[in-house]
Amino acid sequence: MLKAGPQDMPHGIAWVRVTALAYVLLAILGEVLVQGLLYAAAQAVLVTIVMGGFIAMLLQFKQRANRVAQTLTAFFASHTVLSGMQLPAAVALAPIRKQLIENPELLQQNTAPQLPALPALAATIFFIWSLIVTAHILRQALDVNFTLGLGLAVAQVATAVVIASAVMGL
Repeated sequence: MLKAGPQDMPHGIAWVRVTALAYVLLAILGEVLVQGLLYAAAQAVLVTIVMGGFIAMLLQFKQRANRVAQTLTAFFASHTVLSGMQLPAAVALAPIRKQLIENPELLQQNTAPQLPALPALAATIFFIWSLIVTAHILRQALDVNFTLGLGLAVAQVATAVVIASAVMGL
């Protein structure tokens, strides 16, 4: 299943733009029920820039800048598909996430709302799957082993969370 790599993607900035736009649109769909359209759009664009920038900087650091377009296309295309697949879980979890964002003190109470088990499990599985896919892409693009690719995938997500939290006040 993990035989194709970023080098098998079409080369060109147009493909990066199309796949990044699709990624942004699905990110907005997954977040609009929780945060509202403007906030969801700003967050989706910010996270997309951070995720893409992280990959581009890694490739620049490893002197593989010629692989940026194909690697970003592979990343955004694969994560668009994964985002689409996990959208039902995101929609199911949206009301509780919205409630917790609006009333964070609920987390301190004994009566905190419980996440529905199946959507929460699905979201967790898709998150892990996305890390594995990113690790595979980075392994191929950077010529590193899978463990390092996985570590870099986790670092990419952590960087996006920290920056989005700082900028968006999450």
